[in-house]
Amino acid sequence: MAWQKQKFKHAAFTLPYQFFIPKPAVKRPLPLMVFLHGSGEAGSDNETQMYWHTGWGPDFFSWPDNQQRYPSYIIAPQTTEPVRWANTALDEYDLDKTPLTAATIALLDLLEIILEDYSVDKNRIYGSGISRGGQGIWNLAMLRPDYFACILPLCGSGSPRHAHKLKNTAVWAWHGNADDITRVEYSRNMINALRKVTAHPEMVRYNEIEGGDHLAGWDSAFKEPGLLDWIFSWRKDRV
Repeated sequence: MAWQKQKFKHAAFTLPYQFFIPKPAVKRPLPLMVFLHGSGEAGSDNETQMYWHTGWGPDFFSWPDNQQRYPSYIIAPQTTEPVRWANTALDEYDLDKTPLTAATIALLDLLEIILEDYSVDKNRIYGSGISRGGQGIWNLAMLRPDYFACILPLCGSGSPRHAHKLKNTAVWAWHGNADDITRVEYSRNMINALRKVTAHPEMVRYNEIEGGDHLAGWDSAFKEPGLLDWIFSWRKDRV
């Protein structure tokens, strides 16, 4: 089991990413986890987005104990500070009126290649992200609702008018209600919109951390004992 450093070039944009391939002994199709970093991890070093030794992010999903329970491929791309995963700011946006960023266009193309080249269980594609990455995973899932069985948006904003696109996607969102970087209303608005249209109410969960700051949203999520069990229980073909 190892992380591989790679770069993917799309037009004039280069997307650094790390890709985790489970041990070769696992022959069956396996899930894929897509993890999008926050603003503090933006850059091009192809390292900072990994959140090494924090207990968060792609590193968490690749821990030996977690891979033992839920072997999976993991992709952790990195974008530069000026090029976001979604909107030009952390605010809510309108999916129809917001152009795709170069990073998202590149990532969508890269995901197509990964799905072709690796034995990914296409019914078990999952996504998560922190802050601008939380916004990014809302965005990516609304752009490709056929991909994701489950997403874990952490302290991110979305496009509530388009929540219907996720009516067949399991969502567990987290946000601190004292977050002074990404307003807690952004997660509330997405969840409230989603609850009105979801095909199955049990597919939508929301944890709001009382008095929690920006960090509290993802710190709480990754300390949740049942997090992995819930995420990896979802399949696209069982909705």
